[in-house]
Amino acid sequence: MSQDQRQTAIIATLFGVLFLATVDNQLLIPLLPTLGREFGVSVQNLGWLLSSYALVAALSSLFLGPLSDRFGRVIFLRLGLVFFCFIALSTYFSQGYSQLFWFRAMTGLAAGVLSTCTASFVGDFFPYERRGRIMGVILSSYFAALILGVPLAAWAAQIWNWKGIFLASSLLA
Repeated sequence: MSQDQRQTAIIATLFGVLFLATVDNQLLIPLLPTLGREFGVSVQNLGWLLSSYALVAALSSLFLGPLSDRFGRVIFLRLGLVFFCFIALSTYFSQGYSQLFWFRAMTGLAAGVLSTCTASFVGDFFPYERRGRIMGVILSSYFAALILGVPLAAWAAQIWNWKGIFLASSLLA
């Protein structure tokens, strides 16, 4: 594999990681009515699913980011994806709102690590002159996730079941 092919593969992988994490975060929004009916929970309580995810993601970025400075981005990206896979699979098997709440918070931990290490990896791996363009490509995954991923996930949840989306996320991770 040439250097250009390797760099393209790395960019595509990092794009995919952020795409998956963003879809996972944002797909709850169209699922809120379904989750409210299934668990008999108010919209206010459902909002805590998003808040807990974001809070844990922010804290994990603050605390685990420096550890990735010390031990390397790749190991944290790999561990983040393994943890994400496990928690998404656990979410698929969740039995109630309380379980879903804690699984979503734990997913925030993985998402925080993945987001932090993705951006940091670009700074570590690519030359300064190319970082802006590469970060632009990788960060466009946030918008691609909102444009493509969330509607597809909502459609799939409507056709099958909301839990199936987490099984698919687990397999993709």
